[in-house]
Amino acid sequence: MIIKSMARKSPSFSQLISYFHKDSFYRKAPTFSHNLWQGHDPDRAVEEFEENATFLPKRANGNYLYHECIVLGACPEVSSAKQERILLDLVQQYVALRCPDQMVYGRMHLDTDHMHFHLCISANTVRGHQRRWLSRGRFADIQRQIEKYKLERYPELGDEKYYDLDARRQKREKAKVEREEAAKLSRREVELKKRSGKPSQKEQDREAILETFQTSRSEDELNQRLAKLGFERYSRGQTEGVTKTVNGRKYRLKTLGDIPIKWIPISPDL
Repeated sequence: MIIKSMARKSPSFSQLISYFHKDSFYRKAPTFSHNLWQGHDPDRAVEEFEENATFLPKRANGNYLYHECIVLGACPEVSSAKQERILLDLVQQYVALRCPDQMVYGRMHLDTDHMHFHLCISANTVRGHQRRWLSRGRFADIQRQIEKYKLERYPELGDEKYYDLDARRQKREKAKVEREEAAKLSRREVELKKRSGKPSQKEQDREAILETFQTSRSEDELNQRLAKLGFERYSRGQTEGVTKTVNGRKYRLKTLGDIPIKWIPISPDL
């Protein structure tokens, strides 16, 4: 789950809420309103936001609204109907923490693998004359609280921790150790190559992997030959590569050399 926030310096409520309803596909998608008299009517919601914005004093670079988005991770094993109910609950919990006294209108979007909810949040409270803002620390704290709520209430969505400080710290420390180990291994290989005059193990691995990618005639043949060599393919985000099973050493495809385009997966746009 990801929570994003973008401030707007102009009262562009109409444009943003029109974006929420950009396609007829969303006519049956859930909406959400908070502190609005007729919030489920988008046109009336725009009118209420615009009227409320007139109470704000004009100020250079002053925010009028926030466009925020709560995105669920892909979870195909959970039904779409259940994901919709969960996401709506997360939105309600988020608004209760983030902006209980401000106007909110939102709509769910269902056209991607990652179900998400867009929110329009007024910068001021109802008829308030001051702009409300969150420090980075407070916003991060809210992100962590909503993530914790999701993990405890809805374990079926997975246990990935995006905002948990301890988990992120452990991930950084693990990556640091891996980099240090890789650097030590590279130095030993360079020294061995100088002494023996032979290609390093890293160079031998790369040559074998590259030759396998270049000469394999099918996906199955490629995977079988890599397995016989002691390698398996991996994918992490937009990074594709192979791992040496005996020691976990990773080689990214883009660093290997001339990999045929048919073996390079094309990541779809989100």
